[in-house]
Amino acid sequence: MENKIDHFRIIGTIVFRGSHIWGIIYTWQALWVIYSIANIWRKGPGGKPAYSNPEFIPSILLALAATTSALGIAWLISFDRLELELSFVALILYSLGMYASLVFSYRALDKASPYLVQQKRVTEIWLTRGLVHNGLAIQGTWVSVATLLNLAMVLTYSGDKIASVDEAGTVSLSVLTVEIAVFAFTDLVLLDRWTRYTLTPYAVLIVALTGSIAKNYSAGATNSVFTVVLLVAACLLAVVKLTVTIYRHLRNPRYRTMSDNEEELRLKGNRDNLP
Repeated sequence: MENKIDHFRIIGTIVFRGSHIWGIIYTWQALWVIYSIANIWRKGPGGKPAYSNPEFIPSILLALAATTSALGIAWLISFDRLELELSFVALILYSLGMYASLVFSYRALDKASPYLVQQKRVTEIWLTRGLVHNGLAIQGTWVSVATLLNLAMVLTYSGDKIASVDEAGTVSLSVLTVEIAVFAFTDLVLLDRWTRYTLTPYAVLIVALTGSIAKNYSAGATNSVFTVVLLVAACLLAVVKLTVTIYRHLRNPRYRTMSDNEEELRLKGNRDNLP
């Protein structure tokens, strides 16, 4: 039992300490939190706080950040004490909190962008996309990967032995495959209006899968082959995402001023009235 727990501790380093990504995650989080709080004191048009006219960073975001931070602490403590079921629940809630944060942030910026452009505050749009959206996404994706590792541990050690280590790994990789497919489809096809400039999830998947191969690769092993295939898929999707983002940005940037839209309608009307 102890040897198997040690085995999972080794796997856990991929998520918990691999490539020092947690340092990157929390640095990114600190930057967007500082930026968000600074907008309370920064002045926007009319002397109102910068964040509120229009509200492009929702106030609920900071409350969710505090909640997910508490869940992160709960996860670390429960995992350290090998309370696998409890740490698994904490990770699920942690992931859901990150997804909720992204939803609120995407909707707020989408609604505010036309007004920010009219106010000549395009920098706020890009700072929100770069710091807030990508910061939340890198953390949410990494926690999602950690959740699947925790799932494998629960399947192996929770109560009656549900699965062997290899079987549990296959289950987690299968779930990850479905998640990647659903994410890529929704990101590139259904949710482009909101997620176009969020790139970090693809980088996280590449780092996580590379770390898994580096720590656990065994030639010919089913899960090793599975992981390599997923890594190749993640790399290809990253290239597709970057290419599609650049193309769509050049063809149709994701913010337009009302005056631009009105001008287009006026020109279209003039063309329609030509003899």
